Amino acid sequence: ASGGTSELLDDYEEGTWTPTMTPSGGNGAWPSNQTTGYYTKVGNLVHVHFRYENFSNQYNVVKGNASSSAVLNMGGLPFAVQHFLYTPHLATWGWNYPDSKTTATPSLYLYIADNSTNMAPYYVRDNTGGQQASVNELGQAYLRGQFSYFTTS
Repeated sequence: ASGGTSELLDDYEEGTWTPTMTPSGGNGAWPSNQTTGYYTKVGNLVHVHFRYENFSNQYNVVKGNASSSAVLNMGGLPFAVQHFLYTPHLATWGWNYPDSKTTATPSLYLYIADNSTNMAPYYVRDNTGGQQASVNELGQAYLRGQFSYFTTS
């Protein structure tokens, strides 16, 4: 139907964003020229796609002076998350971590706090509890994913 103001789409936006990844307590970071992010926002619903590409000497560049057990933090979402969120399993990713061939591929998900644009990557291996991913598990990795969330923006 047309004509009613409640039926008009008046808040639609598409754009890019820069995904970030840093270790806690260190000066390393995933270079912005190795990441890509796209989003579509309709009203207060945001759908994001992101890619972190692998590159030479990745472990040392991202680690910087942080300890190898420092947890990884991701950020840069284009809009703050309205309510805390655990994303479902991310669509496509590759992660070289210790003993990967003997412990099976873990399922990766993200935790995002209320009113935040930062994400904490967690993984679950063999039906165990979640563990925040650390620099030590990074190795030579790539990460690709997508998810939707609500925002107040």
